[in-house]
Amino acid sequence: MLRPLLTLAARGAAGILAWQLLWAPVLPLVVGILAIAIKIAFWVALIAVAIWVFRRLFRSSETPA
Repeated sequence: MLRPLLTLAARGAAGILAWQLLWAPVLPLVVGILAIAIKIAFWVALIAVAIWVFRRLFRSSETPA
């Protein structure tokens, strides 16, 4: 009756220990990848806005009737 409870507690403690040991080196990697993704999204959005402004400013004044 007590064995499954002790097994669950041991797995929980091992999981917490593994989480603490692995999260320290993984966290900077996750933050770095997220920062790179945000930078790429910013540059893509900036280029898209530049293309949109260029097309809007330099479209021909002729409109088909």
